[in-house]
Amino acid sequence: MCLIAFAFDLASRGGPLLRLASNRDEYYSRPTEPAHWWTDARDVFGGRDALAGGTWLAVSRRGRVAAVTNHRSGIPAKAPRSRGSLVADFVRGEEPAEAYARRIARQGAEYGGFNLLLFELGYAPDAWYVNDVGEARQLHPGIYGISNDRLDSPWPKVERLRQRLAETLGRAEDYEAQLFDALLDRDVPPEHLLPDSGVGIARERYLSTAFIAPNGDDGGLGGYGTRASTLVEVRSDGEARFIERSWNTPGAPAAGFSERDERFRIER
Repeated sequence: MCLIAFAFDLASRGGPLLRLASNRDEYYSRPTEPAHWWTDARDVFGGRDALAGGTWLAVSRRGRVAAVTNHRSGIPAKAPRSRGSLVADFVRGEEPAEAYARRIARQGAEYGGFNLLLFELGYAPDAWYVNDVGEARQLHPGIYGISNDRLDSPWPKVERLRQRLAETLGRAEDYEAQLFDALLDRDVPPEHLLPDSGVGIARERYLSTAFIAPNGDDGGLGGYGTRASTLVEVRSDGEARFIERSWNTPGAPAAGFSERDERFRIER
């Protein structure tokens, strides 16, 4: 998962408990299962990394939601544990979000660079941000964005998606098209606005768009791009919705997609 914008606990302002829009970027060669109800945790819905068994984004009927992005800082070193397990272990588990966040913050070195979002959406909503350098921070109600730097780093694609999400919060219905359109954004920001994350200017340019599509100037990444776009919403009455679009042809939205649109209730 490499781009996320979310609004948390804005029910008092007429918004949802959670509205989240995200793109998952990954190598096309990595085996992946699309969103489904898990057989080993039947109250959990989300995609699955078929290689390491974790996930980038998942929701449970108990109101537990988690998502992860990698933190980009040069060429990553191999870590002993998969980042996807951070999400899978939380949504399957019972440990309160705060305790889980603080424990993972102490164990961050066991994973590759990561940013982890944790939500408990019961009667007392709670949200935490955790990263691999030991930060565990409770999140107040608001609108946030994250990509491959720390939470709310002002990368152009983060700022654009967060703004588009904010524009939908006055609508309880018919927001999906606007958010999916925002997730398909392929505009390259001006070069002076690109981040410097240690991968070189060609890769920075290639990775700067919300929707990453393979092209002839990918900085040598080859076979890497946006593989799924996802919307998640949990309302204050406990109604939840998870929409995932998986792209049938790498980097080619016009070729069509497969979609899973799942509605269910959070059990409080």
